[in-house]
Amino acid sequence: MISLITLAAFRAGLAESVAKGQSMAFATQSQLAHVFNFRSLRGTVFQRGFHKNRSLLLAVFTAGLLQAAVLFIPFLMAVFRLVVLDAGDWAVVAGLSLAILLLGELWKALRRGVESRRARPGR
Repeated sequence: MISLITLAAFRAGLAESVAKGQSMAFATQSQLAHVFNFRSLRGTVFQRGFHKNRSLLLAVFTAGLLQAAVLFIPFLMAVFRLVVLDAGDWAVVAGLSLAILLLGELWKALRRGVESRRARPGR
């Protein structure tokens, strides 16, 4: 799923240029958001909360900070051959990055529904 989201970001930017597509794919942080889906395979992200695992938060924050450095520091942008993204590009990147949370929650809800049906006697 993360691969498809990253490819969708690349495809969205590719309409303008290859460099824009690469920059949008690089900026997509669905893997950083997806880590919160796996804190519980049944409970929602919001039931578990975001602040309980400080080590995880530190790791996600550090990874995000390093990724932001590459996206905003001109020297690093040149090394990675990235271009500046405008507000519309960032909106697409944010939506795609957060889509993984929605998909993870949907999967868990479907799983809970199936498990509750199996647990009912007489079926």
